[in-house]
Amino acid sequence: MLASDSTSSLLSAELRPIFLLSLVFLPVCFLVVRSLRQAYGTTLRAVPGPVLAKFSRLWYLSNVYRGDFEKVNARLHQHYGMNLVRVAVKDTADDLSHPRSYRTYRSE
Repeated sequence: MLASDSTSSLLSAELRPIFLLSLVFLPVCFLVVRSLRQAYGTTLRAVPGPVLAKFSRLWYLSNVYRGDFEKVNARLHQHYGMNLVRVAVKDTADDLSHPRSYRTYRSE
């Protein structure tokens, strides 16, 4: 019985680093896959916008926090030449100076 105890502790010592690595690796893989799916697996994938806006609301929130989102929004519309620009993962901004842009788009 003593030999089986040493064998089981040896296996657990060998598997411990793999287990600890999987605790870190699997959540990171999940977040990467989720971010890619949010960026490219949605109907908004064809809407132009900043790269960070495809993956997170951080870009949008940082511009709102600074208080210059209106200016940045106007520059985005001018830069991309579109009435609709992506500003977050599931959100877009319309160019309100255009007469047909009083619709709200939101992807689920």
